[in-house]
Amino acid sequence: MTWGLIAAALITGWLSYRPPWWRRPLGYQHPRILMYHMVPAESDHGRPRGLAVTAHRFDRQVAYLRRSGWHFATVSELLEGPILPKTVAITFDDGYADNLTSALPVLLRHKAKATVYLIADRQSPLSEGGLPDGAPLAELLSDDQVKELLDSGVVELGSHTSSHVNLANADPARCQRELIESKHTLERLFQRDVIAFAYPFGATNDSLAELAEQAGYRSAVTTQAGVPEDLDAQRFRLKRIRISGRDNMINFRIRLRIGRRR
Repeated sequence: MTWGLIAAALITGWLSYRPPWWRRPLGYQHPRILMYHMVPAESDHGRPRGLAVTAHRFDRQVAYLRRSGWHFATVSELLEGPILPKTVAITFDDGYADNLTSALPVLLRHKAKATVYLIADRQSPLSEGGLPDGAPLAELLSDDQVKELLDSGVVELGSHTSSHVNLANADPARCQRELIESKHTLERLFQRDVIAFAYPFGATNDSLAELAEQAGYRSAVTTQAGVPEDLDAQRFRLKRIRISGRDNMINFRIRLRIGRRR
């Protein structure tokens, strides 16, 4: 093999491995919805990196968004429209206590907003997910902590079902119950309209989308990677960009540009 062929092979391999800067960015008229879970303190090393973005890294990411001219909105505000180009909605699934202790100070510092999708029944074991005994992977928000989040004025409350069950595997009656009861529980506890929903594990289908709408929600997010290009048509199957604790700033910027890592 000649040196020219070797060089070409090396370049091809490097391009296939490196983040895809050459991919065409999606138009910034389409909002980005970012998906987070935990934001542990820098000294907390006991959480899965795929779900935990440290407070320092989260601060850098939100600071970059602000510095780069992104406008912050809650998910419900996206659906109300019209929205400005370069609008981003930050979302948190499950409702971990560090959403208050670590994430909220960052949101306030950078004048950002977020939607927190909360498991309504946080006193019982989770139906699915979490640890083998049904315990969550980390401490969940207490009612008082949720109220503190909401009193900040920068957080929207959404539902993540009552028990974190995978709705795609549940019977229709269970699905309907999880959707309706979680909404009513959260509205009663926190005296707020709950119109945003997140499917546990991102699992959805046409029937679940219809049930979510019938339950009184106005939007529902999935874990499908991407950027919603028609908010109204896709309002019950909104794609999101998952942000992982493994993402450095280069990967974060790439995901903003193209809606996924590769």
